[in-house]
Amino acid sequence: MSVLLTATDIHLKRAGRVVLDGVTLAVHSGELLAILGPNGSGKSTLLKVICGILAPAAGEVRLHGRALSEWRMTQRARQIGYLAQEPELSWDISVEELVGLGAHPATPRFPVNFDAVPGGPGSAVLQELLKTFSLTSLRHRSAQSLSGGERARALLARALAGQPDILLADEPTAHLDVAYQVDIMQHICARCRSHAMAGIVVVHDANLAARFADRIALMREGQLVHIAEARNALADPIFDSIYRQQFERIERNGRTYLLAADSRDPEP
Repeated sequence: MSVLLTATDIHLKRAGRVVLDGVTLAVHSGELLAILGPNGSGKSTLLKVICGILAPAAGEVRLHGRALSEWRMTQRARQIGYLAQEPELSWDISVEELVGLGAHPATPRFPVNFDAVPGGPGSAVLQELLKTFSLTSLRHRSAQSLSGGERARALLARALAGQPDILLADEPTAHLDVAYQVDIMQHICARCRSHAMAGIVVVHDANLAARFADRIALMREGQLVHIAEARNALADPIFDSIYRQQFERIERNGRTYLLAADSRDPEP
């Protein structure tokens, strides 16, 4: 597997507070990396730095070996698909048009001619995504009328419409029931395998990460404190100290999962 993206010694302050403190990681083609950590540990901020929304105070992100700062915005948008945390749907557009917007970086003009862009209604890419994410029957529905699970699938399809080399997804399973959480993670995992795409996903469910990710990175107070193969990452007792929670470990199909015990350590 080739290295698609590296983040080296990333530092960032916001409102005078250290948000990222020396974070270093790399992600490879075909790999799904899950980032875990308590609220406020810097996970979402790290994704914004990686995709270029925020510039680090120090450190460097490199995409395909080239500094991210050297890429034009439209070039970055073609290479990196970004699924924000709880993105808003402000326009009353169809599901088909919503997904097609993901190919917009290739034709940066308004109004968008959906028939002309690579992800437009007539494209094989859009047809494949609508089918893969079970959206074909919903293609003409208003995106604003979708249920939570349908909306999550449509937004993920939009992030993939430009056929990016890297997908950054910030809590794509938030507020979804268990079946939809599994569905979304299965789709992301399968896409990494079938398209040699690298995925970085922020999640709160450690067991979901252990089931689908190749590696798990654990953050605390702006630092990346632990990274390991997902199948045994949760076996490390560092999870108990990070979350101030006693966990029992369960082994299933060669992977370690967590079961929270009754006790929880008090706030320091």
